[in-house]
Amino acid sequence: MTPTPLETPSTDLPDAERRRAYFARGRRCAAGLPTGFITALRDCWSDAAGSHQRFAELVAERGVWEVPLAVVDGALEVRYPRCFCHHLPAEPDEHYCECSRGWLAELLARISGDEYDVDLLCSVLRGADCCRLRARVVS
Repeated sequence: MTPTPLETPSTDLPDAERRRAYFARGRRCAAGLPTGFITALRDCWSDAAGSHQRFAELVAERGVWEVPLAVVDGALEVRYPRCFCHHLPAEPDEHYCECSRGWLAELLARISGDEYDVDLLCSVLRGADCCRLRARVVS
């Protein structure tokens, strides 16, 4: 059974299927972001002319998103000091961070028109002091 838009995937699903379900859930969540936020990020992306570095600078300069962005090894890195998800359950399962991967992939696709691979480098929910995700354009 396919979960409804923001339903939490069942723990009865096999791990790989649950990871995919969380990733898809994150994409659906990002698809519903406020138009003003998306427009402001698209404007930064357009003005950056495809440069991740310039995009990160413009987002910070314009105060569009409070999350720090950096470029590391040619990829865009997003750093969250904590989990910002307002759907976070009291006891998230081990695959919950897949949702963040899907959310960021969808957000970047919506503002740039490109598809991104997103890697989770570390997570507060997994014991780190921050969440770090690194996104690269799919070639």
